[in-house]
Amino acid sequence: MKSRTITFFGRFATLFLLIAALGAIPAATPCMAQAQEPMDSMEAVEAIGVSRIYQGKVSNAREAATEDSFEMAVTKVVSEIVPPDVLASNFDAVNRLVLAKTESFVQGFQVLAEAQDSTHLRIMTRVRVDHNAIQDALRAGGALAAQADLPVLLFLVNEKEFGQQTPRHWWGKAVSQNLTPYSETVMARGLAEKGFPSVDGRDSIRAMVSEPQFDPERFDLTSAMRLAKNAQAQVVIFGEVSAENATAIPGTDMASYEASVTIQAVNADTGERIAASSQVASVVSDNDQTGSRDAIAKASTQAAQELAIGLAAAYQTQPQGPVTLEMKVSGISPLANFVAFRNALKSDTEGVTRVLPKGMTDREALLMVEYKGMPQKLARDLTLKAFDRFSVHVSYIGESQMDLQLIPKDPEPAPTPGILEELPGN
Repeated sequence: MKSRTITFFGRFATLFLLIAALGAIPAATPCMAQAQEPMDSMEAVEAIGVSRIYQGKVSNAREAATEDSFEMAVTKVVSEIVPPDVLASNFDAVNRLVLAKTESFVQGFQVLAEAQDSTHLRIMTRVRVDHNAIQDALRAGGALAAQADLPVLLFLVNEKEFGQQTPRHWWGKAVSQNLTPYSETVMARGLAEKGFPSVDGRDSIRAMVSEPQFDPERFDLTSAMRLAKNAQAQVVIFGEVSAENATAIPGTDMASYEASVTIQAVNADTGERIAASSQVASVVSDNDQTGSRDAIAKASTQAAQELAIGLAAAYQTQPQGPVTLEMKVSGISPLANFVAFRNALKSDTEGVTRVLPKGMTDREALLMVEYKGMPQKLARDLTLKAFDRFSVHVSYIGESQMDLQLIPKDPEPAPTPGILEELPGN
């Protein structure tokens, strides 16, 4: 670690380091505790820093090890604030906003112990870290949604596994006898990992099932919104899930199972569609139930990832400033689909100020996109756009990169009554 001069701890810390370097006092003494500010605010974090001793210069190693302990302390606080999956997907931003300037978030320190051998010096400190300043920096930079503002979700999914005659759902009149669809469990878990809690609506629906106008087989948006309010949920996750295709693999006892998910997140107060996802996934198995469920789990996981993008964009509190995104677009054949997408991106997408081609093959295109706002919001807007011949699926979002796919649409099937019939956009 390269050495930096510690200037923000004042003369007392500098004086102590000088005296300790001369060997006049041990590194950890009551004198040191007095020299630092009292540990009565912020968040006190114990950390150990290490530095190599170069050319016998212990004082330089002590200073570098102390700084290293600051980085360890700030990193601990970051790991408390940011869930692991969010940290991994936003690591570039977290590094730029916090980890690259840890001294900005350290308000004082106390040396607790020191040890050295022939090559290294280690120092244990108690560091006062400004927890709120770190949280504010992450939110302002778009790397962390405001957790208190994230909506509670209610899932209403019709699910039909392979071999089932009728879909499964939990809101029928015999509520206690209807099991939770497997896809709901998978999606709820995936969205919970992104910080979005969900609620069980069974208790709330018991007051509705006895009403003459309530028909669980034609559960419409109005009923769903009412149920969500009774259950104190702000967003309803509406959808259809099915695993119906099983194709035998010649020469084996295995078969390929395919599942499809069509899901939408709807504001329970206004009926506005916030996010949507359509996924198809397949797995190979030698068991009908296992194959069906594994395919449903795979498609539901993908759907949860896409819904999380839209929900985060809708409920993020402080938009990020202008960014330049490297956008990789796959599925560009037929070329007319890509042309339609690029034209819509340039002329009909809020926040996009410039689109420049960077490269193209027969399978994918690379664009440089200048955008005023959060990448998550751009991803959400693109997935919700109504293209005639294709839909847009976003597979990855980074601080400066976005990967998406243009998926051709199948011919529209004849409309059938069901849970989605009254959703906006259908």
